[in-house]
Amino acid sequence: MSESRANLEQILELLLAEENEQAEELLHEYVVAKARQQYERVLDESEEVEEDLDESKDEEEDDLDESSCSSKKKHEDVEVDETIDHADPSADYVEDVTAIEDSVEADEFGEGDDEDDGEMDMGDMVT
Repeated sequence: MSESRANLEQILELLLAEENEQAEELLHEYVVAKARQQYERVLDESEEVEEDLDESKDEEEDDLDESSCSSKKKHEDVEVDETIDHADPSADYVEDVTAIEDSVEADEFGEGDDEDDGEMDMGDMVT
């Protein structure tokens, strides 16, 4: 900090002496040097963050590998009893289609649901 303070004091003295061109050059050099330092600091921090991310990613992958291995072992130990329904799928299909046709016919003829269609029956009238 003492070096930067000395540079700033020199710039201030040049400005007071009205040697603006020299003061501008020194100020420019000072600002460029500070910007360079800050940029390098940011690069170092980003590299550290990347390394931390890589390490945590590797740890997560290791954890996933371990957990998947243990879950595979669990799955290997369990036997699955599979039963296949050998019923006639075409019969099920025919039953479904017949039920749908009956429902559609009932709707067409008004036989289906007892929904109120907005019509009033004699029992609905109040005297």
